[in-house]
Parts: sequence; structure tokens; C-alpha cells
Amino acid sequence: MRLKHLGLSNDQLHHLVNDLNSKSEFHWLRYAVQFPINVRSVKDSPLYPQVSKIIHILRPHFNAWLLNWLALYFTVVFQDGVETNNFNAYTGTTITHAGDLTVGLKAHHGCYGIHSSVVDIDGDNAFAYWNTAGGSTYFARGYFSFNALPDNAAGKRWNVFALYSTDQTTSPVVCLIVNIDNTAHLYQFGIRVEDGTESFYILQVPAILPWWYCIELKGVASTTVGEGRLYVDGIERTAITGKNLATTHIDILKVGAMSNQSAGVGVAGNVDIDCVIVSDSYNGIEQPKLHHILAGDPFKRTMRFERCFGDIK
Repeated sequence: MRLKHLGLSNDQLHHLVNDLNSKSEFHWLRYAVQFPINVRSVKDSPLYPQVSKIIHILRPHFNAWLLNWLALYFTVVFQDGVETNNFNAYTGTTITHAGDLTVGLKAHHGCYGIHSSVVDIDGDNAFAYWNTAGGSTYFARGYFSFNALPDNAAGKRWNVFALYSTDQTTSPVVCLIVNIDNTAHLYQFGIRVEDGTESFYILQVPAILPWWYCIELKGVASTTVGEGRLYVDGIERTAITGKNLATTHIDILKVGAMSNQSAGVGVAGNVDIDCVIVSDSYNGIEQPKLHHILAGDPFKRTMRFERCFGDIK
């Protein structure tokens, strides 16, 4: 194994190898130390999702120094792009009234993406949800392409991405609010935290362009230093800090149209969502995957081509 680049002392390396080899449940972690030490290279590894999930499950068994080292690289607690053509990675879905939630063929990366649509933004739900293990700080990122949005006249807006706590099921720790600025007809993105505080950013892009936007939320659940932050295409655009958010943990991710915190009776909307990821550190924009295609297994590439295009006949 390539251990000399890990930045650990000889005693720590010896302890690491013994720890990994002495417990059968650490089998996967023996492969982790073969990854390049560059953080981005680690996260781009094809095995990263599986290894990261196992590490988070087993983290109570780690020694402190090993946990601190792994935390630099294995931060993802959930990651899904519905490439299985279903919502099995999520805990469940909620669809009410005229809401519609499907796996669509519009994708930012891969073959599939989430398509969420509603007839009445103020009354319909069409979202997938995932229950986390619970933590005080999470970063949730997704790629969004908005095809129909309300304008901000009379407070019309739409909530399509949120981090919730089971302590406060009616008000999110932090949620994404989207609408169209009625004056300049530009996209307006904003956040709302549990105590009702809101902050908005007007994106200088005409709302007629359904591009993919990388949107990331940071939520910090606290009764004294609660926090919400909004990042658009890798740049922090607005933040709310120092709040009492009435909880100290985040338990639920919701992806898709939510009538809660939305407003616009009789207003329809639809959005495509892809590349959803939840971490305990900042995710940022998705990196190009070209090197995986060039260096990947030919058989897997062939299977991927057939899966992507085999449904369109």
C-alpha cells in the first residue's frame, strides 16, 4: 500500500495498518489508504461513496487521531444522482395533491435527474427526503435547472431544497427560496432559517434561461449561533448568522417542491435536480469526470452507454 504520502508518523502508520487488518469490518478501509492524498482526487475516486458511507457508520469505533485524519477526506454522508432510475437511495418521497415527482432524462451528470413539478406552489408537494444520522452542521448541494418559477409580486416564491430537524418539522433549519425578481425579470435566490429570518440574492441572469445552477446550503443547528448560508456556483452569496434556531441537530434533507414556506396560490412550477450531496464540510462545484471516462473500465463504459441510451428507442 502507498503509505508514504499520508503525512503520518511511522507509529501512526503501524497502528493504522494493525487496526485495519485486525477487524474484518475495516476491510474497505484498507483500500482507502491507496487513494491519492489530494482531497479532490480522493473524492473523485469511484469507490468514494461506498468507503465514505462505511466510515461514517463505523466512526464511533475509530481512535481520535484516525478519525481526525479520515475526516479530512471522507466527509460525504449522502450522495445520489438517481442513476439507478429510482429513489431507492432516499428514505422516501412525499407527493400530495397535483404534485409530480419522477426520474427524468434531463441530467447535469450521468443519465438521469429528478423532475419535480406542481400545479399550485402553495398547496402541492413533490419531494424526496433522506433521514440523516443527525448532526449540528451540514452542507447540502444540488444542481438545479428551473423551468417555471413564480415572480416575487405579492410574495410569490418556491421552496425546493431544505435541511430540517425532527424538533421543528414545520420550519426548516435552512431552506432555499427561489423566485423571479418582478422588476428586472432576473432569478432571485434566497434562504430562510427556522426563526423566519430571510436573505436574498438577485442573480444577474435573465430568468428565461433554464441553465444548471450549483446551489449549496449550509445549515448550523444551534440555539445561540444558528446559521444558514447560500452558495451559488461556488460563491457565497448571502448568510444569516447568530440565530436561535430552536434545535441543535439536523435530521432530514428534502429535495423537490415543498408547499411549506412556499407562496403563490394557483402558480405552477417545475424544476430538474441532479447531483445531490450532503457533507459535513463544503462541497463546492462538481469537478469534471473526463479522467474517469478515459481511465475507466471499458466494460463499465459500455454498460453505461447502453443504460443511458437503451431507454430511448
